[in-house]
Amino acid sequence: ETHLNAALAADPQDMAALVNRGELYMRLGQRDLAITDFLTLLDLPQIRANADSSQYAVRTRALLSILTQDAALIGE
Repeated sequence: ETHLNAALAADPQDMAALVNRGELYMRLGQRDLAITDFLTLLDLPQIRANADSSQYAVRTRALLSILTQDAALIGE
C-alpha cells in the first residue's frame, strides 16, 4: 500500500496505481476506499474520453460491479 500511495502522491492520475490500490483495498475488506479509488479512476478525463476501449475502465467497472453487486456497471 505504501508504494501505491507514494505513486499516487507523485501522480494522482496514475491509472495503474488507482486500480491496483482499489484491488488491494478490496482484498483488505476496505470496500469504501476501494470504491473511491475506482470512481476516481473512472472520472479521469483520459478514461472518460476512451471509456469503451480503456483496459483500466473495463477492469474498474467489473471490480465495481463485484463490490456493488450491480452487473449494469460492466456495460457502461
